[in-house]
Amino acid sequence: MAEPTITLNVTRYRPGQDRAPTTQAYTVPYKQDWVVLDALNYIKDQVDGTLTYRWSCRMGVCGSCGMMVNGTPKLTCAAFLRDYYPHEIRVEPLVNFPIIRDLVIDMSDFLDKLKSVKPWIIRREEKPVSQGEYLQTPAELEAFHQFTQCINCMLCYAACPVYGLEPNFLGPLQHGFARSGQRPTRRDRQPRWHLGLHLCRRVQRRVSQGRRSRRGHPALEGRHHQKLVSVYPDALGATMSGTRPDKSKLYHREMSATWWLKKPSYFLFMLRELSSVFIAIFLVVFLVQLYQLTRGPEAYAAFAHKLSSPGWLAFNLVTLLFALYHSITWFQSSAIVLPLRMGEREMPRNLFVALNVGALAVASLVVLVLFLALQG
Repeated sequence: MAEPTITLNVTRYRPGQDRAPTTQAYTVPYKQDWVVLDALNYIKDQVDGTLTYRWSCRMGVCGSCGMMVNGTPKLTCAAFLRDYYPHEIRVEPLVNFPIIRDLVIDMSDFLDKLKSVKPWIIRREEKPVSQGEYLQTPAELEAFHQFTQCINCMLCYAACPVYGLEPNFLGPLQHGFARSGQRPTRRDRQPRWHLGLHLCRRVQRRVSQGRRSRRGHPALEGRHHQKLVSVYPDALGATMSGTRPDKSKLYHREMSATWWLKKPSYFLFMLRELSSVFIAIFLVVFLVQLYQLTRGPEAYAAFAHKLSSPGWLAFNLVTLLFALYHSITWFQSSAIVLPLRMGEREMPRNLFVALNVGALAVASLVVLVLFLALQG
């Protein structure tokens, strides 16, 4: 009885010889306990010694053997042939990365961005060794422990449409360290820390975070989800061009006309934007009032009389409330975007807002006193 076999369609790219990646078919023995990496090693040893790929431990620990297996990023040391037999298997280099040769990708961009986020614990206050170890509660450990299990296999980068679309996006590691206790303090944070995170909202619900285990690294289970394909056609249907997209694609998100009613925060955001309309109208009326001053006392008095009607007084009151709301939300946003430091510590946001509101109140009081003095 003939030994069962299985066919692997492997991407080949030899710089200097090939103008673009091609596919070469190899037939290898099928064994129940073989994984895709075993098949590649068989090809390398017995069929074609020029085939190039990375691997090291064969135990799901080193993260070297990540490749696209039938369009899904996987560790080839954990992708069993029996899960695909008797169908053919397509083995390609990880997408979203330039190809160096065959199944080997260029990791430079990933390594540069990994270094830029400083993936280690940065303490707000360092203490000498003589004071003993840093104590850590179970809750603090739980906050970042899962991210320490990362083996840098880059499967999540190959599965991330946003990384494929936005060259400046730091990638999934950005989202991980932004949520964990390992993230840098604000003084150490990179200026582009949050660049691209807004695009992750659509994708992250379908991301399965990879951890070091013998079961491999499940990356993006919803990679071929129809909605994602419609939003990111070029990233998800990536061709093996050896380069990432040169330009970011437009991001279109389906949104109902009543989206701002779904959450209180959305409604408050729209209310803040609406306040600018009232303030703009008030400023126009104020400019008209200044113009009436140039036409003489009678013209100004007539215009001022119109503004004393109940309707205009109510409008002025609403505009004042909107201006106060706009100012307070501005102070709250400023405390987040431009935090101030008090020595080695960051000023509490509530204190920052209170000081600004107090300064606004004092300035308003001074203007009121001057106005009353001029009236007297």
